[in-house]
Amino acid sequence: MADHGIVIGIDTYPGISNLAGPCNDAVRFYEWLTDPANGGVDPRKVEMVRSSDFPAPNSVNEAHPASSELYELFRPFAEAALRGEHHDGRLFLYVAGHGFADHQDPDSAALYSAEASIAFPAHLAMQAWARFVRLHWLFDEIVLISDACRDSLMLNRVVPPPLPEFPSHANASKVKQFQGYGTGFNQKARERDFNGVTRGIFTEAMMDALQKAKPNQLGRVTGSVVKSHVHNVISAKAGPITIEPPDIHVDNDKDVFFVERKSTPGSETTFVTKPEHQDHRLVIESWPDVEIAQAVIGAETTVLPLKPGLYRARIVETGDKTTFEVPGNATVTL
Repeated sequence: MADHGIVIGIDTYPGISNLAGPCNDAVRFYEWLTDPANGGVDPRKVEMVRSSDFPAPNSVNEAHPASSELYELFRPFAEAALRGEHHDGRLFLYVAGHGFADHQDPDSAALYSAEASIAFPAHLAMQAWARFVRLHWLFDEIVLISDACRDSLMLNRVVPPPLPEFPSHANASKVKQFQGYGTGFNQKARERDFNGVTRGIFTEAMMDALQKAKPNQLGRVTGSVVKSHVHNVISAKAGPITIEPPDIHVDNDKDVFFVERKSTPGSETTFVTKPEHQDHRLVIESWPDVEIAQAVIGAETTVLPLKPGLYRARIVETGDKTTFEVPGNATVTL
């Protein structure tokens, strides 16, 4: 596969406010993306830029990466599209930092570049680049992941980059897409401490999905698999922090492919629990009220082998309970 990737993490914003997680998140995604056992993308075909790669700025004029530097990461793709090239593979776009959405477009999302301020909202309209790549069939699949806020500010509009305009490719409709945003329109993404390292909560859930999600029957972790896993674990990842649900778009008819992984023999059910449930007793009952399994809850997840059927999960110490169905491998949030 001729896979490519662009990974961006911006912590330092002298014109807005600094963050602590995006550069950590960018490195983590880059490592997954270039790992032969995971994303499998040749490191020579992945461009990563982080604000931590530059000297600490004293003003917005010294802040990097600037919007012009971010655009340079995409220039080769615009030139390749003009030449009519096609790569039999995937394009991964990962961004983390401060972001916003266009107040006139609830589906929009943009990443502020490092020199941004309220008066000068410099940004990367990553959706426009993804759309350009799709329309001109440069890749077979496009994965866009953004761990950034999507505040809707009247002062800010998402401005598309100055891209060349020429007819779309006849195969544009065949391109598969995955778009994952850390939060919905006019909502904020959040970061928190994970074992002494600050990370974005959405990225933490995404990485959990990419590394642990149960593959489909073909042994593939697809966009649909990732979406389901993220929604199941993100509340536990948020811990005490209140968050809005992520906004993930998957085309089930044209589902993207993240990684191939062998299924665990038999059916396993992963129970995602809150931190305060650790060391409590989890009881699984078949319907009605027949205990069939019991376990001590570990950190974040507990896995039990269950045959397909209808069950009830109960935490003894708190009385929390939920009814769930197991069609095969499944994930249940308590």
